[in-house]
Formats: sequence, C-alpha cells, structure tokens
Amino acid sequence: MKKIIIQLLSCFIPSRQKRHEFRHRYLKQTKKSTLKLNNNDIKIHPDDVDRVHFFITGEHNTIVINKLKKSSGIISIHLAGNNCHICLEEDLFVESSLDIVMGQEHPNFGLIESATLKIGRQSAFMKTQIVTYNSHTKIEIGQNCMFSSNIMLFHTDAHPIYDRKNHKIINKVKDMIIGNHVWVGAGVTILKNTYIPDDCIVGYNSVVSLKYHHPQQDCDRGGWIIAGNPARVVKTGITWDSNGSKGYIQNE
Repeated sequence: MKKIIIQLLSCFIPSRQKRHEFRHRYLKQTKKSTLKLNNNDIKIHPDDVDRVHFFITGEHNTIVINKLKKSSGIISIHLAGNNCHICLEEDLFVESSLDIVMGQEHPNFGLIESATLKIGRQSAFMKTQIVTYNSHTKIEIGQNCMFSSNIMLFHTDAHPIYDRKNHKIINKVKDMIIGNHVWVGAGVTILKNTYIPDDCIVGYNSVVSLKYHHPQQDCDRGGWIIAGNPARVVKTGITWDSNGSKGYIQNE
C-alpha cells in the first residue's frame, strides 16, 4: 500500500529529477529489502535501488552493481537461469536505458546455467540491449567504452542449427569480448562470438560478427575503425575521445 501511495503522489511532481528523488527517498528501504529473493544474491548501492529493475527466475545467481554515475537512465535485468553472474563495475552511466536479458521463460528452452556478464568501469550507454539465451557463455565489455543509441548485443542464435550428416550442433555460443575504450556507433548490431580489441570504433549501423584482428599484424593492437555489413576494418592508426570540446566542435 505504501508503494502505491508514493507512486501516486510522485505523479504530481512536474520535474523528472525531483520525482526520482522523491520515490528514492520514501521507497529505498522497501526496495532494498526485496533484493535477496529465492536464493539469489543481489548487491547494489543504496542510492541506485530505484534505477535498476530486476525480473529473476532461478536460483543461486549473483548480481553485483557498483555505484552508478548520476544519470536519468534505467537498467532492467531479466534473468532466467541458475548459477549465473552479472557484474557492473563502478561509474557506469546510462542516459536512457540498458536492458540485459539472460535466458528466457519459454517452454522450449528452460533456464540457462552459468552464464556471465561483466561491464567495466566508467562505460556509458545511451540505449542498448544485451541478450544471451545460452548456458556457459560469457559477455565481457571493457572499461571506458561508449555505446550510442539503438544498439543490440545479440549473443545467441536463439535456436540450434545442426549438421545434417552427424546431427551435431554447429552454431555453438562461446564468448563475446569487447575491449577497453571501444566506441560503438548508433544502430550497431554485435552478434555472437565477436571479439573487438581495445581502442576501436564501430561505425554507424554496422553488423559485427567476427573476431577482428589487425589486417597486417598478428597482434591485437587495436586502434582501428570497423564498419559495414558485414563489418570489416576500414581504417587503422586511430584513437578517439568522448570530449568534443577538445577540437571537434570547432571543426577546424
């Protein structure tokens, strides 16, 4: 009843930020008490409890959300699995939404097992969805990454594909690794088993589906632009900065 009354009263507050602060002030204790249910261990900074929405089915999952950077965005975590692990490191910035989907409640699938997701510190998201429907998989995003709007990380094929001769599954899902200081442009789709090295840019509307390596070197030094459908390395020897005031806005 208290939650309903607080939500109704907040509707009369015109400022979005003040509505957020009002609900946080009066619902913090209620929400905090619900963060450990059904043998799932959820740790979240008290200041962020009404910015993260949990929808969990399964047991023995661990979710660790360190102190988020102040912003207006919402994180939604849909987890249908057992023994899964999610870790969001500190100073994560979400401008609009970060939607995490691991497993699904579906009669033809069942709960996944032992999947992991880690997002490094000081990474930023405008509007991004991260999806995996497979057990024993890993998604890892490095530090200081920047994700624009309408981005999908689809770390699954959703359905099995078989070899017709031996009936073995040929589309297994393993790891998706995105390095440190990677800028992902708007409308990008990143598919299963992708590897993107440090200090790269993924161009607008690209479809990324490979383990990317320098076209002329065996080592993964990064510093390139990946773009296209299917995406390929189109430029090398670059780096980038999120601060446009360092020269970009002057357009010299």
